[in-house]
Amino acid sequence: MNKAEDDVVGEMAERFYVIYDGWALEHHLMDVRDLAPAMIAVNDLLSNANKALNGEKADLNLKVNASFRAGSFGMELHTVVHFLSQIRDMFASDNASAISNAWAILEIVGFVGGAGLIGLIRFLKGKKPTKIIDEDGHLKVYLNETEYYETDGKVVKLYKNRTIVSDLNKMLEPLEKDGIDAFFVSRTGDKKDADLAIDESELTYFEYQEIENDLSENITETFVQIEAAVFKDNNKWKFDNGGSPINAAILDEGFLRKIDAGELRFGKGDLLKVKLKTIQTFAHGKLKTEFQVIEVLEHKIVRQGHLEF
Repeated sequence: MNKAEDDVVGEMAERFYVIYDGWALEHHLMDVRDLAPAMIAVNDLLSNANKALNGEKADLNLKVNASFRAGSFGMELHTVVHFLSQIRDMFASDNASAISNAWAILEIVGFVGGAGLIGLIRFLKGKKPTKIIDEDGHLKVYLNETEYYETDGKVVKLYKNRTIVSDLNKMLEPLEKDGIDAFFVSRTGDKKDADLAIDESELTYFEYQEIENDLSENITETFVQIEAAVFKDNNKWKFDNGGSPINAAILDEGFLRKIDAGELRFGKGDLLKVKLKTIQTFAHGKLKTEFQVIEVLEHKIVRQGHLEF
């Protein structure tokens, strides 16, 4: 046995699936430009969580086995924690402080168990805690004077780690894409048995605002052409902005009320004259552009490629 083999006492592995779901994935197709960063983010999230909790005492690796289920895109992942020979006696001790198995790391992150880091972030809903009180190792994270979340120091340690929260945010970035609306973690590979389900409406909870820099914001009057009108709450409409496809949230409440009342009808290709807000930010090393329709000023019907007057 060589030294590298002798250094490793053993390994503990857990199998789980991550699943991205939505109408765009009906044929199990996912753009590799979206998939690769998301898979790297899952690996980085768990590896950095392990490092924050265990330091150099254990090494975590993520192994991928492609696996697919109807109506979604899923990847079978194996979380493997390797323990080093220098600390074998520590794991036999009742006072061991290391997180000594892969399952515990998944629980602390919140992939399983319904709590952990992800549970805390969901409780806070994108807001900063007003205070954190330590009561003999049991921490209370307060949203306001009366509401609090009970957890332990390990979860709060991950919450305070910018790198880990950034990894979590990047893991969920595919949900920003049109047609991908949910993320699941499942031990069986079936989203019906999911231990964790995150909807696109929750994305803002996972943004780490402190590392996002606002660059510019402006409002212009312009025409956009409807590619897809989405009537589900919080979903973005798909437009053509003169050769450039964009997704934009509709913030004009009067316009939305008319749609709900059945007063307006749309067809693909119709034109809307709008006040369009463009917001540029920089986060995670990427330039991000977001669009919002502040007000709809005019609707022009297009039939067979021609405007109706």
